[in-house]
Amino acid sequence: AAPKYADQIVVGKLSEPLTLDPNGAGVGGAEVGVTQQVYEGLVTVGPDGNILPVLATDWTISPDGMTYTFNLRQGVKFSDGTPVTGDDWVWSLYRARDYEESSYRFIAEMIDTVEATDSQVVIKLKEPAAPFLYDLANFNMVVGSKKHWESVGDAEFGAQPLGTGPYMLENWN
Repeated sequence: AAPKYADQIVVGKLSEPLTLDPNGAGVGGAEVGVTQQVYEGLVTVGPDGNILPVLATDWTISPDGMTYTFNLRQGVKFSDGTPVTGDDWVWSLYRARDYEESSYRFIAEMIDTVEATDSQVVIKLKEPAAPFLYDLANFNMVVGSKKHWESVGDAEFGAQPLGTGPYMLENWN
């Protein structure tokens, strides 16, 4: 017989998450384990410590180490069925760098500019940064829906996350 798979995951945590916004105020261990199921980034760190693609299929780094160009996986959608756009990437990466509520914006502080189309993200750094690909694998360097944030507002964004990850939030009890 074929194995049976659950259509939901129940997450039990020792402490209640304050928010499910990966760049929200007070993000810590209670939040990260859940947000990593809802959101995805360009890359992740594999079990052997190597950088692996997630929403990027591949990337190049300029010879001076200042420009990273990521080719995006095509057909990626948020859990509500809307497609991920270049605007979502630009908004998300600038938000990771600039959102004053975030305790983790320092992870993105080396980003100077972000330009994106629906097929590519180009990140220019302020100066070369050897750990940048590893920094991109952090829980706050993920893509979120700019339109969703605009529709629900900043206060509700952390209670109504919308990502591309393997799970979506149906309810929070």
